[in-house]
Amino acid sequence: MLTLLLMGLALWFVLEGLLYAVAPDAMKQFARYLSDLPVPAIRQAGLLSVVLGGICLWLVAQLSC
Repeated sequence: MLTLLLMGLALWFVLEGLLYAVAPDAMKQFARYLSDLPVPAIRQAGLLSVVLGGICLWLVAQLSC
């Protein structure tokens, strides 16, 4: 279980790093856009991401058994 968690974390770093390496200007523009959003909207997007990620993890765990 810990191995899968660490692999997921490593994949996250790879994908995020790839975004900054391939499209740094787009990432800067997205950061400016994000700073203009109200805090509740950012919080809602974060919670939605947590829920969708949890569902995806649960589905993968169910299908791999």
